[in-house]
Amino acid sequence: TITDIMIGEVFFVGGQSNMQMHLGEVVPPRDGIVDCPMVRYYNTQRPERGERLGASWTVATKETAPLMSALGWMFATKWAALRGMAVGIVTLYQGAASLQSFIERDVLMATPMGQHFSDHHAVNQRIYPAWGEDGALYDFMVKRLAPYSMRAMLWYQGESNAGVSEAHNYASLNELQAAVDNFVESVADSWASAVMLTF
Repeated sequence: TITDIMIGEVFFVGGQSNMQMHLGEVVPPRDGIVDCPMVRYYNTQRPERGERLGASWTVATKETAPLMSALGWMFATKWAALRGMAVGIVTLYQGAASLQSFIERDVLMATPMGQHFSDHHAVNQRIYPAWGEDGALYDFMVKRLAPYSMRAMLWYQGESNAGVSEAHNYASLNELQAAVDNFVESVADSWASAVMLTF
């Protein structure tokens, strides 16, 4: 017998360490951490070991919520209260990962920008062999989840695409936008109905 099944909206939350940061690692919410039976969390397996939640659906409780993405938890609890429905959060994060690692390699390398990045990210691959290569996290994480239905994707990308060593790869803000566009393109075919929410 299958029990405890919820019907609601699923959101993917991803990016690097700012999205990966657990609720238990930040200043506690003003109202504290409470049981949220309408919120479920699926922790996608990552190349980096040490994740304490297994790859299965987990109910957000006072005990499990501290191990969840802080941003994902705050969004899910507010959205569930606003919409009056169950919310599922699926993670796609990896600390220190560049956006290019989440983009399908063929899509990225077909652009001039992708060719500019190849030398730079060869260094990342040496530092982070499990996920530093262009397209590595697309193959390890993104592709595995398609075509699981979702309402939208929330993305937080930071310093791995903003450092001084990275800046020379962007000839203009148009090329920076192109990096985001490449990422959207790499998942659009699998999730044609999803809305990309990037911040």
